[in-house]
Amino acid sequence: MSVKGIIERIQHDATAEAEQIKQKYIGEVKKLEEEFEKKKEKLLAAATEKAKIERERAHRQAIDHQKSVLAQKLLAHKQKLLEQFYDSVRKEIENFEPNRYREYFADILAKLGENSGKIIVAKDADILNDEFIAIASGKIKQKTGVEPNFELVKSDDNFRGFILDIGKIRYDVTIDAVLAQIRENSEEKVISELFG
Repeated sequence: MSVKGIIERIQHDATAEAEQIKQKYIGEVKKLEEEFEKKKEKLLAAATEKAKIERERAHRQAIDHQKSVLAQKLLAHKQKLLEQFYDSVRKEIENFEPNRYREYFADILAKLGENSGKIIVAKDADILNDEFIAIASGKIKQKTGVEPNFELVKSDDNFRGFILDIGKIRYDVTIDAVLAQIRENSEEKVISELFG
């Protein structure tokens, strides 16, 4: 074989071997591309699912936040309505005509179960006066059979209603205290009636 033939043979063998190597690498590249595509699809599916879950969580959080904000606003509105309701009760009591006002507080005094002490009045001194003492005393005598002995004392304080001082015990029957008691006794029922 001539040199030219040897060279051609080497070239032919080299070309054939290069083609085999090329085909081998093309096969490996295709295999790697297929694996890459599968992994890419899995990663993309996982990322899509994760994003979907994250969106749903963020959406739920936004809804929960809005519910919380609305609940706070509703509670504030309900509290405002309750305050308005009890303010109207206060105004109604404060605006009783004098005889009804005397009767109202005489009933409270009679329910205290005391028959002596100092009745301290301030702003209501012109209404909760000797006539008030007479009405309350009549109710107490009718209930207990004992003639009460109350002393009326005027104070420079700024409260409405009265305070009964029997020594070691003082009964607070000011409008503020009466309203606090009314509220304590009725708030659950009022809430139920107003807001079902």
